[in-house]
Amino acid sequence: MAITALYVVPSNPVQQRAAGYIHRYMYPFFWQSWQLFAPDVSGQSRYILARCRVKERDGKTSVVGPFDATTRFEETHQRYRIGPAQRVLRSLLTPLDLLGAPLDPFLMAIARNPTGHTDPEMRALVDRLDRLSRVRSDLALQLLGRVASVECRRHYPDSSIREVQAWAMFVSPPEFSRRFEGDQGGIFVKVTHEWRRHEGFARLKGFE
Repeated sequence: MAITALYVVPSNPVQQRAAGYIHRYMYPFFWQSWQLFAPDVSGQSRYILARCRVKERDGKTSVVGPFDATTRFEETHQRYRIGPAQRVLRSLLTPLDLLGAPLDPFLMAIARNPTGHTDPEMRALVDRLDRLSRVRSDLALQLLGRVASVECRRHYPDSSIREVQAWAMFVSPPEFSRRFEGDQGGIFVKVTHEWRRHEGFARLKGFE
């Protein structure tokens, strides 16, 4: 309860000092975002794809993929509304939320203040903002690597997987006022992340 309270209250020094603990606890299951009720909805169709470096029987390493790690959970959730698929999907997409989440606007305005480089208290606050940004980025990349590891293992359960790579794909809807103007299919963006060491996990029953 204390961590949740620190997460939702306005920005303050205690919250920033404990930012690493707060984010590790709140993500992926307990955070909230209310941006639904607007003509131009901020939501996107988001996907995580995985590529794998697999050691073949002849000793050579080949790159396979990409494999879609998220769509099957979305489709399962559409078919069976009461079930774990939506929560699993939410946890899988958490690294994209971490990478794209803006820092607190008030704190960012303070960080851009010229006195932030000279005043000791301001300098300390700017340093905390930098640490918070690194915590989010490091956690997001770690989670992306785990998602890619699980997906690669699903496709190659008996192979030796050396490294994995995650692709983040974002498809934004067209503006509300232009939705009927022919080929207005929105905006497509692909972000490719670095290769990471494969991590082993137990298989998730029921989504094979």
